[in-house]
Amino acid sequence: MTEKIDPKQELNEIRRIMERSTSFISLSGLSGISAGIVGILTYFFVYSRTNYLFEENPNFATTTEGLSYLLKLLIPTACASLATAFLFVLYFSARNAKANNQPLWNKSSKQLVANLFIPLIAGGAFCISLLVHSYLDMLAPTMVVFYGLALLNASKYTLEEIRWLGITEICIGLIACFYTELGPWAWLFGFGILNCICGVVMYFKHEQS
Repeated sequence: MTEKIDPKQELNEIRRIMERSTSFISLSGLSGISAGIVGILTYFFVYSRTNYLFEENPNFATTTEGLSYLLKLLIPTACASLATAFLFVLYFSARNAKANNQPLWNKSSKQLVANLFIPLIAGGAFCISLLVHSYLDMLAPTMVVFYGLALLNASKYTLEEIRWLGITEICIGLIACFYTELGPWAWLFGFGILNCICGVVMYFKHEQS
């Protein structure tokens, strides 16, 4: 006697297979943790290079010398931080894909990268304009907002946790836009601590088992 197949269960299984085929599921939680650590280190590096200058002169960013110094410091640091975090993501995701016998570079991963970097590049250009016009108070909140938008835009091609991370980043960045004194803390929390928390959740949910 043949066993009856539950149509609902069969549809759920088909949906699960289709979601896996159109999503980049090799994204590793360890990459989120490492990106968070890079964010934390970047924050303290920039803080150690700028805090004493603003203590001596609160209007440091509005001076020609100050603006030049910040441009030379922040743009290379941001690029180096992003490149380092991306390399960690690439390394741990490649290792995860190999362990699960899955391709690293496929249609989903290409769409993920494209949808992630378009808002990041636009946000980077906008943040440079804020820096050039000395809107320094808005710099950190804006970076967090655009980072959240980039994650949200890319989340449809990868794990569900990235979507919630993006939404949380946007909320934190918007709050800091209205309370600009929270900007540095929003940056540290958004790029550092939240990435680490999301990475831990992803690791134990998708990889530990």
